Amino acid sequence: MGEFWRRLYFLINRRRLERELADEMASHRDMMSSEYRPEFGNTLRLREESRDAWGWLWLDRLGQDLRYGARMLRKSPLFTLAAISVLALGIGVNIGAFQLFNLLLLKPLPVREPATIYSFSRCNQNNISNGIPYPEVEFLRKNGAPLAAVIAIKGGDLSWEDSAIDRVHAQFVTANYFTELGAGAAWGRTLSASIDENPSADPAVVLSYGFWQRRFGSDPSVVGKVIRLNKKPVTVAGVAPFDFTGLQPDNIDVWVPIHRQPYLVEGSKLLTDYESGVLLYGRLKPGVSPRATEDSLRPFVTTLREQHPKIFWDGEFLQAQPGAYLAHMEREAVPVVVMGGVLVLLVLVIACANLGNLQLARGLARASEIRIRSAVGAGRRRIVCQLLTESFLLAVLGSIAGLFLSFAVARGVLMALNAPQFLNPAFDSHVGLFVVAMACLATLFFGLTPALQSTRPRGTGNRTRLVLISGQIAASCILLVISTLLVRGIDRFLNTSPGFEYRHVMNVDPALYEHGFTAAAASQYL
Repeated sequence: MGEFWRRLYFLINRRRLERELADEMASHRDMMSSEYRPEFGNTLRLREESRDAWGWLWLDRLGQDLRYGARMLRKSPLFTLAAISVLALGIGVNIGAFQLFNLLLLKPLPVREPATIYSFSRCNQNNISNGIPYPEVEFLRKNGAPLAAVIAIKGGDLSWEDSAIDRVHAQFVTANYFTELGAGAAWGRTLSASIDENPSADPAVVLSYGFWQRRFGSDPSVVGKVIRLNKKPVTVAGVAPFDFTGLQPDNIDVWVPIHRQPYLVEGSKLLTDYESGVLLYGRLKPGVSPRATEDSLRPFVTTLREQHPKIFWDGEFLQAQPGAYLAHMEREAVPVVVMGGVLVLLVLVIACANLGNLQLARGLARASEIRIRSAVGAGRRRIVCQLLTESFLLAVLGSIAGLFLSFAVARGVLMALNAPQFLNPAFDSHVGLFVVAMACLATLFFGLTPALQSTRPRGTGNRTRLVLISGQIAASCILLVISTLLVRGIDRFLNTSPGFEYRHVMNVDPALYEHGFTAAAASQYL
């Protein structure tokens, strides 16, 4: 600890101590006779060696290099602007791709304790299905399943008021939906198990914030009013918060207690039919892993299979996957994602190879400056560090420009696609770390080779430039070939004839299963 305070003291008082050191060296040099003064040595190098004993010299050198690098970039505004533009494009493409990856796979949905929420699917060796029979959900809830909470979701469209054309996108959810996700209400209340699971209570719904704005002009007095869905009266219990997305963010208009689904969808047997399915989510208990939860749920599924052998598969179990994210990456998708990342990284390689050539040409113009610095005592390592620091400054400026560029493009694309409001490519820790990594990687890509080349007594600049140009052309050809194949593949996918006339064919889903039709009854009806 004493060494730490000693180094901190030298760091804080470095300027005063350097003046005293310079005065002391000058005094010793003056006291020497003129014939022995040449033996005193290089004053600048001696001062640098003396400062080494103070500790944390790298901080002082870093500050010097940053200030000197900033001055050099200011002296060459055209080069600086060109370098930042090239880097902004190369790094911006990578940041944009990472933002998409971050939104889909890394950034959790804005719900309470997202790391403990998992979705469950029916699985065995040969089959997999996301649809869980609602009676199975009730069986798990009532028989003490090893979950802190059980949530069920069922989507569907309902008619608005008495219109047969105007539809609203509804989600039927268990009454603990909002409570488990940690969402309050912007106006009124959310769903409550004690109220909305009571058969004698009036059917209630919660409006989404966007739907409330569009249909009711943000009028808070809508709470408590009666509206009609599927020509059935329901009471508006409240309005969800502006940033509430739920676990299935799909521009939801209203949330309805799942117990009211048969009331709104006449003839539906969702609550009793083992052939219908809902989405099942569960919150893991503290300290319990997903695999341990799967093992604990196996006896429950086995009991249900004994009761309904025709419905449940042999060896069926409930598989847990992270549920509070927009997407979950399967193992089969990993090579595709890695390949996409490599291709996007090639854009940065091309940009850095281009900038590396500019740096080499600039190094020739600065050859006299580097020779002077070497003559006054600066070693090659010290000069390389200074040149790399200057490259790092360019990389940081290019990363910031690329960050703003990627944000602008991402916002424009999301607005054009009418994406949900929560899909906001805002800056977070993941993006910040990625930007820093891109800045450091770009520094090595375009800064290290020119820095080493510029400090060689007799460089092989032409050979290095040829290598950089060759790498740039090779990476460009790879991107060009893959892009051409991708465009041709999409063109064939869109224009290849499927073997039948499809232009005047419509696909109609009457959703008979929602109205209580079995598979046989639906086939006979159609």
